[in-house]
Amino acid sequence: MKTCPVCGFRMEDAASRCTSCGADYADAIVASITSGLESDTDSQLANLEEGLQPLEGVPTPTMGETLGKLLPDLCGATALFCAAALLLTGANLFILPGAVALVALLSLLIPRMRGRRPVSRGERIVRAVRCIFAEDVAAVRSRIGEAPDAEARIERMQRRIDQAGERVAEAHARNRRKILTAALIIGALACIGCGWLAVRNHAARKAAAEYALQPEWVKLRDSYFASPDNDEYGSPEAREQVLRAMLDAREGAQAEAFFFAHCQGKVGDAACARLIALRYREAGEKEALDAFVDRLSLRYDSDTRKLRALKR
Repeated sequence: MKTCPVCGFRMEDAASRCTSCGADYADAIVASITSGLESDTDSQLANLEEGLQPLEGVPTPTMGETLGKLLPDLCGATALFCAAALLLTGANLFILPGAVALVALLSLLIPRMRGRRPVSRGERIVRAVRCIFAEDVAAVRSRIGEAPDAEARIERMQRRIDQAGERVAEAHARNRRKILTAALIIGALACIGCGWLAVRNHAARKAAAEYALQPEWVKLRDSYFASPDNDEYGSPEAREQVLRAMLDAREGAQAEAFFFAHCQGKVGDAACARLIALRYREAGEKEALDAFVDRLSLRYDSDTRKLRALKR
């Protein structure tokens, strides 16, 4: 005895058609099997669609997550900028940030060389769903084959995954544009500052080179002006050194101007005045000697009278 798949009536094994409902036994069996396969296919495809639920809440990449991807490039650019700025300006202030940027670059490149790259939360979700979906699709296809309807549904699910990945990529692109715009503005300001510093340092080096060509008496005079010994009780030896250098360079007018402005009335003014007067006397410049001693008004009147006696 066998059972009709349509109405469940028990009939003889040799019968080819149900005596109760009239259904063809072979066709009913085939239809039953096919219906079971279709039901199983729908169930498996429904399971695939359920696996795509995490895509509904894929988080948008944050600015920090995008920055993590760009850090190696930014650190490399910073290190190169600092190296170029150091060469152009010679300013040591670029050494520290350049070294920090280089160390950060190396620390970021080592994990990437080992295959570990920064991935945002959204990218992790999309990648996980994509991987699981590919494995499940392969399993479903091995069971049901490549049915046109099933392939159409699988293709739609694949598009959902691709669209989620595109949304994450677009968010990264927006963040990247903002970060690069800010980096360009900062870089432009840094270049302007570096250029100003380079021009200033060049001018300072040029001025130093020109000053190095100045006569020795100019350097000694400026050194005296900058020293703390230029008050009334300061070192008379320093003033004498300046005057001696001026007189050796035959700068009598400069020596007199320095004496009356910075020596007369101070400690040691008599020695400084004698130095100038004796130099005039040795050179036979009587008029210059007479004019100089007539202008003298030293710290002590006795010293003034002694020097004026040189006119005779």
